[in-house]
Amino acid sequence: GDGKLLATAGRDRTVKIWDLAGKKDIQTLKGHPSDVKGVLFIQDKVATTTGAWNKEKKVWESEIRIWDAKAGKVERTLKGHSDAIEAAALSKDGKVLVTASLDTTAKVWDVAAGKETQTLKGHTGPVVCVAVSPDGKKVATGSADRTVKIWDAVAGKELVTFKVENIVKVPAKTEPKEKKKEEKKIEEKKKEEKKKEAEAKVKDKKEADPKAKKEVEVKELSREFTAIAWRASNLAAAGRLADRACAAESACRRCWSVVRSGEEASGHEPH
Repeated sequence: GDGKLLATAGRDRTVKIWDLAGKKDIQTLKGHPSDVKGVLFIQDKVATTTGAWNKEKKVWESEIRIWDAKAGKVERTLKGHSDAIEAAALSKDGKVLVTASLDTTAKVWDVAAGKETQTLKGHTGPVVCVAVSPDGKKVATGSADRTVKIWDAVAGKELVTFKVENIVKVPAKTEPKEKKKEEKKIEEKKKEEKKKEAEAKVKDKKEADPKAKKEVEVKELSREFTAIAWRASNLAAAGRLADRACAAESACRRCWSVVRSGEEASGHEPH
């Protein structure tokens, strides 16, 4: 986009579209069944995430509404999640939309067709953040299960899992009260041997406290992920801009000046 419009979502169940140059709101999107938790521009359209409790089914039904931003009307509604949508992300070309939900899944949507293409299953906790690669072929999700997963957005397959682990000490599990007779005999022999060893030790050497609890070291997931972002390749962006540049020397200079400044080229029309 040209950066002239801004969309904001509120707890009043509406989305307002603002004209930055005119410093005023020019459209209000009304009719959401509850708070709007997410909003995205898709070229001249706006996607909003919301939902409502279904009393009969006793389940939260989330939905993504695609709006005609200028007319302020809903063009289509996408449904599929069985709990609240926590985050949404869009591919750079606006063709792929991905939503993350408390239902432990993420869903991939074809914006143009208005349909779900994949459900990404694998997390054991709510999915709270999501990012889409610039080409729309991969998805990254972060979950309350303390893992980040990378997915093939087309095939719907998990590619890799990232997690942060710490070594912590926890009390060792106690043995069962009832033991087999053979185990008891072995245990008694060990006790006798330990007793003799203890008696043979130097008197001033402190003996270990028999009541002290034994501890073992285990790995524990230590980081709960709350946000995630996918870095676009500057070289890839430069390549796309170069492809769009025309043969005219002045036009090429203009394109590459945009590349060097790191600005978006969406406003640069072919000559």
